[in-house]
Amino acid sequence: MPVEVVMPKWGLTMEEGLIGQWLKSEGDEVTKGEPLLEVETEKMANVVESPASGILTQIIHPAGSTIAITDVIAVIGAPGENVSQYQAPPQAMATESATSEETTAPEKTSSPRIRISPLV
Repeated sequence: MPVEVVMPKWGLTMEEGLIGQWLKSEGDEVTKGEPLLEVETEKMANVVESPASGILTQIIHPAGSTIAITDVIAVIGAPGENVSQYQAPPQAMATESATSEETTAPEKTSSPRIRISPLV
């Protein structure tokens, strides 16, 4: 039975995370507790460990994707196991809707967000 890897929730205010990079590739064998990917939030960056042992059968969201907490980001299964029920959202539709929002939305005068470390 496939095991879902979900975007973790690391704090009360965390709503989404950015996949920084995958440390494993599709088809790689993974063991439970092994580092699988790096996730960045507004406040920190951390490694997500594999929730199970098996084969990383499918990476649903690539590096650079911002994903809501508890959404499935990958699937771990046995060799040859069917994981076709897990589908990534169509990238073309997401890009198209973002483009149409930009052209129809009124101009915004806000400045871009600046990330500042708590140590500063």
